[in-house]
Amino acid sequence: MKIAVVGLGVIGKTHVTALSFLGQEVSLLCDIIPERAQKVKETLAPNARVYADFHEMLEKEKPDAVHICTPHYLHADMIVEALSRNIHVLCEKPLCIRHADIDRILTAEKASRATLGVCHQNR
Repeated sequence: MKIAVVGLGVIGKTHVTALSFLGQEVSLLCDIIPERAQKVKETLAPNARVYADFHEMLEKEKPDAVHICTPHYLHADMIVEALSRNIHVLCEKPLCIRHADIDRILTAEKASRATLGVCHQNR
């Protein structure tokens, strides 16, 4: 499976670490700060390709699944974009921050062959 992790702050690095622990290789790392993605590549995912642009990564790489670990206000658009390409999504909480985005997300999920999951861990 070609797995992408988008947003490589604290929680994104946790996703990469967890995937590695489960024996899954992360193929793609995406962050608007390429140096941050490069650092995660060097320490946790040496075979991953690094991108600074989410849309470019989806277009060029066509991942099977994407973990969205970006700031909350970016979640809805990224979810809809990935689902429209039939890419499985695991999104960090919250799913979205605007009530109107729920309908867009549910519509995209129904039209997609992919699955949407939301990570809601206890702290």
